[in-house]
Amino acid sequence: ASAGNLGVAVWSRDGQLLWSQNWSAASRETRCLFASDGDTLLVVKGMTLTAYQARTGQVRWELTLAPTGSVLGLSASDDGTTIAVRASTQSGRVYVVRNGALVGALPTLADAAVPSPDGTRVAATSGDQIK
Repeated sequence: ASAGNLGVAVWSRDGQLLWSQNWSAASRETRCLFASDGDTLLVVKGMTLTAYQARTGQVRWELTLAPTGSVLGLSASDDGTTIAVRASTQSGRVYVVRNGALVGALPTLADAAVPSPDGTRVAATSGDQIK
């Protein structure tokens, strides 16, 4: 899978195009692409996450985390169901998303944030601090 300022495209292992979206007519902004597990792709536009089924492009869920700000990074638990989203919103937040639903927000600007393997905890670093 690849995304840029023109759209997103997903290919099979043998190089066949599975699906694509062209968003260049509406917007030329680069969107973030993140594979949360082996079958889910997240596309980030502003503060909105859209989860797609990787092979078909079917929307699984969509979630807007905040009205303003930008996503700085994403990481997922081992099973891909819990996602830590670092954002610039409100001087920094780490949003915790589980199965497409917002389950928490940590009021901290983080250099990195990762869920535990089982998704029950989130560790964040800021400078030389771990939270």
